[in-house]
Amino acid sequence: MSSILLIYPNPSGMFARMPYPVLYLAGYLRKRGISADIFDLQIERKEDIDFRQYDYFGFSLQFTGPQIRNALEVARFLRKNRVKVPFIWGGTHATITAEEVAQNEFVNYVVRGEGEETLYQLLMALDSGRPPEDVASLTFKKQNKIVNTADANFIDLNSIPPIPYYLLKNLQAYSELKREPSIGSIGTSRGCPHNCGFCYNKAVHRRKWRAMSPGRVILEIKNILKYFQPGIIIANDDYFFASIPRAKEIAQRIIDEKLNIKWSGSMRFDSAARLEDDFWTLLKRSGFVNPNFGGESGSTEILKLIDKKISLGQMEDVVSRLSKYNFIVYANYMLGLPGEKYSDIIETFAFMKKLSAQNNNFFTGLSIYTPYPGTPLYPMALKYGLKAPKRLEDWADYQYNSVSNLPWLRGRARSVARTTGLFTHFSFNQRLNIKYNIPYKNPIFLIAFFILSLSARIRWVLNFFIFPIEWRIYEYVCRAFKISER
Repeated sequence: MSSILLIYPNPSGMFARMPYPVLYLAGYLRKRGISADIFDLQIERKEDIDFRQYDYFGFSLQFTGPQIRNALEVARFLRKNRVKVPFIWGGTHATITAEEVAQNEFVNYVVRGEGEETLYQLLMALDSGRPPEDVASLTFKKQNKIVNTADANFIDLNSIPPIPYYLLKNLQAYSELKREPSIGSIGTSRGCPHNCGFCYNKAVHRRKWRAMSPGRVILEIKNILKYFQPGIIIANDDYFFASIPRAKEIAQRIIDEKLNIKWSGSMRFDSAARLEDDFWTLLKRSGFVNPNFGGESGSTEILKLIDKKISLGQMEDVVSRLSKYNFIVYANYMLGLPGEKYSDIIETFAFMKKLSAQNNNFFTGLSIYTPYPGTPLYPMALKYGLKAPKRLEDWADYQYNSVSNLPWLRGRARSVARTTGLFTHFSFNQRLNIKYNIPYKNPIFLIAFFILSLSARIRWVLNFFIFPIEWRIYEYVCRAFKISER
């Protein structure tokens, strides 16, 4: 029986987060008879890897930027220690830049897209001596030429075993369990049928939405509760509510089985605008507390540009109607899209404030547009001057949520986006709450969080974004400690 160590490189976040990509892979491989362990470089040292024990090493690139740098450091370390077994890379970044990744000296194979079955088939082929060309969704270099095999069929998500939390060496080291409320994450579906211009979905999931059955979702919830008792369970799907009948059945089964949980999931404003009171009442009874939306912009022109297919009126209607259910309504908005002007940004800010006035439980986040290959807007980003990395090692310096990727954003628009893009990590659009988003109770963290939250709140209310000295200090500290927020 072959063995593989699935390595989760450190994304250099401020706090360690559960390495779900390698957990899913390890559970699936173990179910199929492969000896699979995980090694999380957020909380473990590369020097502690027992590299003599494994026939293969897997590297999961969930993110771009610092996670790539750390992955390359570990791969180089292993080769320096005369580890000659194959290195297999996968994840979102490896999928959307598969040929670039395959060119790297530390990469033997790239698993594209959904990794579970492709990785299993690759290990079986290598063990039996079959050519890797027989394995679907694979990219590799052969005789200095890149080989891309045909895309694999999507797997049945019901075939994925429950998340093997027992493989985590220190469950309590992760920030999800240190927050108030503590968080359990669940993935109940993959993909999305929509075509938002900034999204990776088309490149990775081919605009297909697939889901676990309601019964399988309930099984996963019970699996979480077996290991810990989170304050809230978040369905981290791209689009949990793509099927309203399925969502209704899940909510009803949570009630019927008396699971007594609080939970959250992702929605779209256009879909939510069509839902009746009986649906929201059912969700409320099941313990649902937090619908998450992607609003993206307060500018109608920008919404058209990104093909979001929602309207400002739908956003207003949903946020206003949901106030009576006392849900914590969250929506994210994006700055720096190609062609976006300062006036568009200010229009978005005004609209966010309008929504906040309609619902005291409406919270927002701000992110900076990050251009990725394979996304619908990427050609436009290149046209507007983006100098895209060409090699895997160059992507290590590419930052998520940073104006450094946006040469078209200049002057006041650039300065305001750079500053307010940092506000997401703090309380800024509603009442000040120092418990929000703090995994640790270290007094230094609490004081820093309070000061920055107060600053963000004042600047947001007054539209005062000039001379952001405190935010430049925050940026500098993050760089000095090699912290990459995501």
